[in-house]
Amino acid sequence: MIKIMISVLFIVVLASFSGIKNSILLYPGLLELVKYTVVILAGLCLSIALEASKGKRNYFNLLAIMVFLMLGLAFGYMTNGYWLTFFVLLDAVTLFFVYQFQLNRNSIIGFSALFAGIILMGVFVPPSELFPSQKNFRDRVIFSTETPFQKIDITSWKGHYWVYSNSVIQFSTLDEPMYYEPMVHPMMNLVSDATNILIVGGENGIIVREVKKYREVQNIDLVPLDTGLLSLAKNHPIFMEANEKALSSDKISMCTVDAFRHLENQENQFDVIIIDTPDPIDLESNRYYTKEFYKLCLRALTSDGVMATQAGSPYYATKAFQAIAKAMSNAGFTTLPFHNQVLSMGEWGWIMGSKSLSKEELTERVKALEFENVDTKWISKEAVRMMLAFGKSYVISDSIGINSLKNPIIHEYYTSGTWNFE
Repeated sequence: MIKIMISVLFIVVLASFSGIKNSILLYPGLLELVKYTVVILAGLCLSIALEASKGKRNYFNLLAIMVFLMLGLAFGYMTNGYWLTFFVLLDAVTLFFVYQFQLNRNSIIGFSALFAGIILMGVFVPPSELFPSQKNFRDRVIFSTETPFQKIDITSWKGHYWVYSNSVIQFSTLDEPMYYEPMVHPMMNLVSDATNILIVGGENGIIVREVKKYREVQNIDLVPLDTGLLSLAKNHPIFMEANEKALSSDKISMCTVDAFRHLENQENQFDVIIIDTPDPIDLESNRYYTKEFYKLCLRALTSDGVMATQAGSPYYATKAFQAIAKAMSNAGFTTLPFHNQVLSMGEWGWIMGSKSLSKEELTERVKALEFENVDTKWISKEAVRMMLAFGKSYVISDSIGINSLKNPIIHEYYTSGTWNFE
């Protein structure tokens, strides 16, 4: 009996090892823990099937199955698909050895347990841990879903996560402060007592997390473009860990109307506006980079208000980057571009806009920012000075048009890239 219990325990541990590891380290959601518990039960059923096939060569068979399982685990781990590989091998090998014995009472018990294990795996566990989108990524995909607007994938590597939209990186927990802190803290520190904030996009909640660090903030109007992603960021453990559950804040006013309509109803309302919308790859996303949109932002700001928008790469999409600044200037903003080298995303840029300051005043005030009043992980006075520095531009700004609703051009600049700017 002791030998039987040791054998059962060994196989159960093998069957549940990767599940326990991933549930604790990678995906600590309650549903996942339930799923992995079921996997353990499936492994137990399969081990019962093995032990029910008693015979003279039983422990030789057990040793052979252990070898197969080890090989299965090794092969599955190397191919990022060891869930499928492991249990297919386990089922096949167990079935083979059970079949070697006559259909006596023990064999019937074995077949029944094997069948129960397969049913448990089929009902409660996805047929493969290899998500269909795995072929697009080198790192292991641990979560994949689709919203009405985009396909979201999350990959994992050494305890960090990468979030992708339609296979394009959105942020990584490895370095997200290098993207989000520059987008928030210079603007928040340029305005004294910024109490009313507007965020367009920003569904993952990280911008909200950074804005909430300022005690004087009383209201955050959040205008999401993708409510599916917003719901994911409110409930998925990886997003919740990244945004520190900021989306549950009672300071947030959720706005379900279109950003244009929301801005039309606001005048001299917001101290800071932050735009984190998708790259202008098509006519729909192009709308949020037009002079009409920026005029609405200008009208919605208080007299000393400021705004910032993500603007893509100043080097890989130079014309698009400069076109965003030109559209903001045409709308009445004093603009100041800045950029940073984000490890997972490459060189990225933003455009800051002021309603009242001159170019010289805006530049000098940004350079003087200290960030001593807020808890940050990366940004500093020296970092901001570095972000304001650009090399010589090899795209002449005079050749760039003004993006508008009637003359949408930024999406063409963006999709062609700098390498086709002739």
